[in-house]
Amino acid sequence: NWADDDQDCYFTTLDLIEKAAAFIEKKYAANGGDPAAFGGAKYQPLAPEKRREIFAAILPWLRGQVSQQRRFIGTVQDDEKILRFVNSKDAPRLTESGTSCPDHFLRTKIKPLYVDWNPQEGDLAALKRKLSTGLEQYRKDYAAYYAKCKHSNSPAMRDPNPTVILIPGLGMIAFGKDKSESRVTAEFYNCAVEGMRGAEAIDKYVALPQQEAFDIEYWVLEEAKLRRMPPEKELARQVNVVIGAGSGIGKEVAHRLVKEGAHIVCVDMKAETAQATAEDITDKFGLGIGVAGSGISNCGPAIGL
Repeated sequence: NWADDDQDCYFTTLDLIEKAAAFIEKKYAANGGDPAAFGGAKYQPLAPEKRREIFAAILPWLRGQVSQQRRFIGTVQDDEKILRFVNSKDAPRLTESGTSCPDHFLRTKIKPLYVDWNPQEGDLAALKRKLSTGLEQYRKDYAAYYAKCKHSNSPAMRDPNPTVILIPGLGMIAFGKDKSESRVTAEFYNCAVEGMRGAEAIDKYVALPQQEAFDIEYWVLEEAKLRRMPPEKELARQVNVVIGAGSGIGKEVAHRLVKEGAHIVCVDMKAETAQATAEDITDKFGLGIGVAGSGISNCGPAIGL
C-alpha cells in the first residue's frame, strides 16, 4: 500500500493485515474450526509422558542419522497446534507440496520429512524403520530437486538431510547448527503451518513452484552471505556432559566449554546446583544451551545425545 507518510503507511498495513486475519478466522470457523482443520484428525496425540519416553528413545539415534555430514542440534515441539497438524488427514498432502515463504527455505528446506507412522500402535521399531526409509528417500528427493533446478552458476548442493521432521502422535523435531537455529527452524515451520491453515480455510494451499523455490534457496547472493559468516567455534554443534557442574571446577569447565560453542548437560549430585549452573548458562548464551539433572540415571536421555 501507499500513503503520504511512513506512519500512515504503517498503520494502513496493520489494518489490512487485521482485516485479512479476521476474514481467514471467519472462514476457518465456518468450516468447522479446530476439529475440522486440515481435513480433521486421522490420529490421536500420545500422552505427554509417552511422547517424552519415545523422544528419549529415538532422538540420539535420529540425531546421528541427520548428522552424517555435519552435527545438528534438535528442538522438539509437541504443543496442541503442531500436534493438530501432524495428526491430521491432510498433513501428508500439505507437507509434500512444500513451503511457500521464501525467507524460510534456508532453515526449513523446501519441505519437511513427514513420517507416516500410526502412534496408536506405538511400535517403536516400526517408527525407526519408517524414519530410516524416509530419510533415505528424502536425501534422494533433495538431490533430484537440486539436479533438476540448478543453474550453471548455482552453489554446490547443501546437506540433503531434512531439518524438519514431523511424526504423528509425537509432534515436530527441528534441526540446526545450534539450539538457537533449531528453535528458529521450528518457529519458521510453525509459520508455514499457519499459512497452510489459512489457505485451506479459504480454498486450497498452493506452494511455490520448485524452480522458484530453488532460485531463492540457492540465490548466489545468499550463498555469499553464508560464506562471510564467522567460522564456527571449536566445539560448535556438540553436546558436552560436565560431571560436577554444580560448583567449583566443574562449574567453571561448563562455562569454559560453552564459550567454545558447546551445548552443556550439567550433572551434579545436587540437582539444584546443576540447575543453577544451567540457568546461568542459558541466561548468558540462550535458551537450551545448558540443561541440568542429578545423577546419571536422570540425565541418561540428554547424555545419549
